[in-house]
Amino acid sequence: NIHFDVQEGERAHIREVQIVGNTRTYDNVIRRQLTVVPGDLFRRSAMMRSLRNVFYLNYFNDVIPDFRAIEGSPDVDMILEVDEKPTGKFGIGANYSATDGFSGYLEVAETNFLGRGQNLGTTYEFSKTVQNIKLSFTEPWFHDTPLTLGGEVYHTTSNYTEYDRRRTGGSVIVGRPLPWVDLTSASIRYTLGKVDVVEI
Repeated sequence: NIHFDVQEGERAHIREVQIVGNTRTYDNVIRRQLTVVPGDLFRRSAMMRSLRNVFYLNYFNDVIPDFRAIEGSPDVDMILEVDEKPTGKFGIGANYSATDGFSGYLEVAETNFLGRGQNLGTTYEFSKTVQNIKLSFTEPWFHDTPLTLGGEVYHTTSNYTEYDRRRTGGSVIVGRPLPWVDLTSASIRYTLGKVDVVEI
């Protein structure tokens, strides 16, 4: 016969949340994704949700949790170790068609600009008849609140047989996560542009 005698102790609280391994990304970019904060009761579900949120940033190869017991206390320190990866993107492409001849594109983007979680990118597309350049910037956490603020500007030149067309403009986007539906958000975009048509 086997008899188990279990005596429950106090529930553990999280005393500190420490982040290690981030040599480029600012601590607050990671902390604002956490659903656990110092003083909370330790819950595995909250910890797993925090790990998921940090991993979904796509700034890290891996996110590893660990805990350190505090002598003389039931509380623990939570340690989050991250392994950073390159977040820049560069793309180039070209093709040929009988109608437009050679065409192509060049794209340069950074999804973790200066380690602050901002998204900065530029795209240049060209062909015999069309040239388009676009510059975009997005701040996903404006003033460390879950408010997305971003915008883009563009300039497009189209050359046709009878006329040339130039389009210049930009847009502003404001968005926020929906608290009652996980991993969803709503946004509003305002676009303003000018079109000039010049006869040849």
